[in-house]
Amino acid sequence: MKKILFLLFFFLFVLEVSGIDISTCQNITSPGNYYLTADILNTSSTCFTINTSNILFDCQEHLIDGTGGSNTIGIYVDAYDYGSITNITIKNCTIKEFYTGLHFYGSSSNIIDNSKISLITLLNLTNTGIYMERSKSTNLSNVNINQSGYGIYLYYSDNNKILNCSINNSNYGIYTSVSDNNTFENSYFYYNTWGVYIYDSSHNKISFINTHNNSINGIYLTSGSNYNIINNSISNYNQIGYKFRASGNEIYNSIGNSNEYYGMYIDGSYQNVVENNTFQENKGYDFNFYGGSDFYCNNIVKNNIGSGNRPIEYYNYSINLENKTFSELILCDADYSNLTNIIIKGSNILYNNGLIRFHTSNTIITKLNSTKNAVGIYIFIQAIIKYIIIISMIMTIFFYGLV
Repeated sequence: MKKILFLLFFFLFVLEVSGIDISTCQNITSPGNYYLTADILNTSSTCFTINTSNILFDCQEHLIDGTGGSNTIGIYVDAYDYGSITNITIKNCTIKEFYTGLHFYGSSSNIIDNSKISLITLLNLTNTGIYMERSKSTNLSNVNINQSGYGIYLYYSDNNKILNCSINNSNYGIYTSVSDNNTFENSYFYYNTWGVYIYDSSHNKISFINTHNNSINGIYLTSGSNYNIINNSISNYNQIGYKFRASGNEIYNSIGNSNEYYGMYIDGSYQNVVENNTFQENKGYDFNFYGGSDFYCNNIVKNNIGSGNRPIEYYNYSINLENKTFSELILCDADYSNLTNIIIKGSNILYNNGLIRFHTSNTIITKLNSTKNAVGIYIFIQAIIKYIIIISMIMTIFFYGLV
């Protein structure tokens, strides 16, 4: 009897170490190491379903190929129907022509936890490259996605890391909804509609991201709060580099250059810190701002460089400025300010920037030279009678004078 038990234990040990070779689509229901030994071509339904913990799935650089059918999935990790799952590793795969490439699906009571996805190429996905719902503490690294609706989609998924990824020619590079404390780092998003789109989430960190040629925004934050954005480069033909419609964010040491409209746009958000950044050669404004009331003026904006290597300054308090040159000047809730002998000059080659004034009354402007800018002075007026400007001199060459 002891001999039989020993042999059984030895057999299971060898099986675990050596792994299980597979070459066809199937459900994986037992823990172990699985190795794909051949390409799988033109499968018309979901190929692999994993419904247990402690799985290593190694494609060994083989292809899993679908036909683009509705709701088909290359690899499906299903905790929703089978209970919480932990310790899933998927690597060395090329997956193409499914509705979704990788789908991690949990629920509020059945979580997917502590997984790794690496060295994955996803091509021609009808809807989503990687979809993660109720998945936490997952590391995604070295993932390349080309042509999908959503590149990587996080929904109710927290504490994940997305590192060294490249997502191109998709509607969204990253789309995150109701997902907190995630890290997006050292990744590239080119020729998408949105590079990074984060909705109703908080405390996410975005660093060393590079985007260009995204037709709307490089990084867009809406709803939620407390995003940390450090050392990013959002340049070259995005419509807008960074757009904040969420509040309480910090952006440091980042670049937003040569975009079609704005390098940085704070749109109806507040309590943001924008510090030590470079926003240059953007066709409209290097830095643009909108707030429906002076409540939205509560931001810290300092030490930012605009076009022509001249400073972008933002004041939300009464200020006396004299004999200063700016790339762009924004006054927001800066009542009773005095500006004397001020030069605002944006790009040396573009008509951009200007003096932007929101919710600021009783301001005296004397000897303003606003040269070759998008606007000479932009004034946001809700109640005309409240705002009084005395202008001694304006010397302007720009698209619009007083707006």
